[in-house]
Amino acid sequence: MTLQSTKNQFIEGVEEIDCLILEKLNPLNLALLTVEEIQHYKTVCHPLKETVKNALFKEVLYQSQERGIESFIHLFQAHLVYLSDTITSYQWQIMPKVDDTILNEYQSLLEVASSSSVVGIISHINCQFSKYFNGNGKVPLAILEKTKSLFFQELNEIKRHSRNLRKSKLLAVAINPLEEFLVFDQNLEEDDPKKVITFRKINYLKILMKEVRCVLKSKDSTEETLKDTLIYINFNTYFFFQYITCEIDQMVLREKDHYARRYKLLWYQKKIKQIEEKQGISLKPERRPIKEQLSGWISEELALLGSYIEGGEIIIPVKVPEDFKLESRLPVEQLSYFLHICMEVGVIANKNRKNVMRFFSLNTQSLLKENISAKSLRNKSYSPEQRTRTAVKNIVIYMLNLINQQG
Repeated sequence: MTLQSTKNQFIEGVEEIDCLILEKLNPLNLALLTVEEIQHYKTVCHPLKETVKNALFKEVLYQSQERGIESFIHLFQAHLVYLSDTITSYQWQIMPKVDDTILNEYQSLLEVASSSSVVGIISHINCQFSKYFNGNGKVPLAILEKTKSLFFQELNEIKRHSRNLRKSKLLAVAINPLEEFLVFDQNLEEDDPKKVITFRKINYLKILMKEVRCVLKSKDSTEETLKDTLIYINFNTYFFFQYITCEIDQMVLREKDHYARRYKLLWYQKKIKQIEEKQGISLKPERRPIKEQLSGWISEELALLGSYIEGGEIIIPVKVPEDFKLESRLPVEQLSYFLHICMEVGVIANKNRKNVMRFFSLNTQSLLKENISAKSLRNKSYSPEQRTRTAVKNIVIYMLNLINQQG
């Protein structure tokens, strides 16, 4: 068989499928169809699929360039998705007042044409030509709905087997993409890759479902096992990243000093790097792998911790005694007005006067060791007496003179 005859055979097969779906099965022609014609169309669906599959294999075999094969498969795949969605749309266009026998036969024919012919060829391409299959291509509604039905059953099965992790926040994070998928409503005419479910997304969710189910059914079903599994399948969502980093942060802060915290971070870094990673998959292809995100975050934390180390010794901030307070030589009204001026000129940048005054009242005491009332401190900052202004002015002048002397 020559290259041209192979091409012709493939084109003829595709044209037959197009004619069957776009013309003969169009609900506008439903009133003209007989039961015998519908049953005949059913019998040709499977042989037609086999003809196209065989011709497709030969067509790919004769392609000389890899790029040409990929382009050819992508175009044919997109056309099949269009045909599948067209069949799905026919279910919504069935004309009323059609004989029940014909209507039942017609709906059965649509199911056969979709699952046996179009979806069957898509599945064949995905299986036999996976190297060239467009994983970022839109999933047809027929496959989407079938997958939703399957996922719904399996998700209920997961929840039944989650006794050990029933109240686990991590489990909720893990199954969230599955639950979002179940309520996703795909627009038939939407082509934006960011707004449709792709084959790559479906394949990943199947892996996620399988791995989570395996963890929950195992005897050592723990959060630690689930966590390692999610890293293994590159579950690179923001919520998972946040969960892991918050957990590490809490564990590190429990250590008594910076040396111990540094070793704890190094331990987590080693543990994460040693987790095996399944290649070629990710929940969010546009984002960095979760191992890379976590390793980068730990490295930044180590660098920050290292900034406290100088000359081989830890610089530990001095711990302030719980009963420590600033001692002021100013009367309350002068301290209040001084704080008011500091806020006016921006020395104290906080905008909330009430919070500033409360802070100083809690952490300052007068020369006579008396506690200062926040209300009193705040109220005395408004409309101070002339003698208070003069006293504060003299203090500021004294400060300026001191600066000049030191200059």
